[in-house]
Amino acid sequence: GELKIPGYSDYLHPYDETHILGFGKDTDETGAGRVTTAGLKVALFDVTDPTSPVEVSAVHFGGKYSESNLLYDHKALLFDREKHLLVMPATLYPDDNDSYGQPEFYGFLVLNVDLEGGITERGRVAAYQADTEYYYYGSYNQRSLYVGDVLYSWDGLALTASDLESLGELGQTVLVDNTDYPYYIY
Repeated sequence: GELKIPGYSDYLHPYDETHILGFGKDTDETGAGRVTTAGLKVALFDVTDPTSPVEVSAVHFGGKYSESNLLYDHKALLFDREKHLLVMPATLYPDDNDSYGQPEFYGFLVLNVDLEGGITERGRVAAYQADTEYYYYGSYNQRSLYVGDVLYSWDGLALTASDLESLGELGQTVLVDNTDYPYYIY
């Protein structure tokens, strides 16, 4: 089937036998038939009838330069349907940003996902940033997992433990000094 909606999915993940989660970019028409990206998009699709899929819920994050490693690496996704939990890394730039620079958020988006309530944001876990004049823009191996009531997130520099319910930080261990790391935005 096919579905004509703004945006596209870089990665599709099964939710259940009749629903799929889509991770990608939202888009905007800029005139004269041109289209540009407009931020990250997470959508839930009903594919009960595979010839006629339906988008049942969607959320949007950041502006056109926003990114997530999940779009290129499915292992960056933490998803537990029974807990209605979805965690994904994200680097979010403002809507009105015309160029790269310092993002407004770098870390992990924590979402609730269920068929009745759709997709909603539960909160965010910020990634570690050393106190330098440079901004470290990330790692390509961001991961998250939970053990009991603790959410652990690895951002390429530090491991952060957060309360799974409140998302309050419980502790953080810096394993890589980002002043020695080659990926900076000045």
